[in-house]
Amino acid sequence: MTARIQEILMDLLDLDHEPADTDGRHTIEDWNSLAHVRIVHALESEFDVRFPDWVLTADRVTVAELAELIQPA
Repeated sequence: MTARIQEILMDLLDLDHEPADTDGRHTIEDWNSLAHVRIVHALESEFDVRFPDWVLTADRVTVAELAELIQPA
């Protein structure tokens, strides 16, 4: 699943490398607020989940946190 999340992020952010689990809006320059909304929408659609509202406004949500919200441990 994390690999699919990374693929989606690479596509939406036009990255040439897989983002690390610790990457997020605070580490990837092109992950701005508009991109964040697109990412949240794409992940919700892909994995048929609904993120809590705080995810849309979080400044430091990471790839690992998104994965955990999709499939809790």
